[in-house]
Amino acid sequence: KPYAAAVTESQKRSLAELPLTERFSRYEACGLEDRSAYFDVSCCPITKKAEDDMELLSDLSTWGERFLDHWAPGAYLCARCSHTLYSSRDKWNG
Repeated sequence: KPYAAAVTESQKRSLAELPLTERFSRYEACGLEDRSAYFDVSCCPITKKAEDDMELLSDLSTWGERFLDHWAPGAYLCARCSHTLYSSRDKWNG
């Protein structure tokens, strides 16, 4: 469950903690070619605000459906640290 408010240093450094107009101006350049804003929102443990912003940036950079019909076998990796998230066999097809 995400934290309700930023308390750790990692959480406080998240772009999600900036004022709305400042963070949205930083988010405009986010895309698959430059995901630095997405990574700069990420924090550990994650806050609700950071989680919401990461979902927004993910939708903006992939148009929300880029990987909807992507079913290649393999593992899905974290774009930031390359940690294995889940297997393609576990991908939900709802």
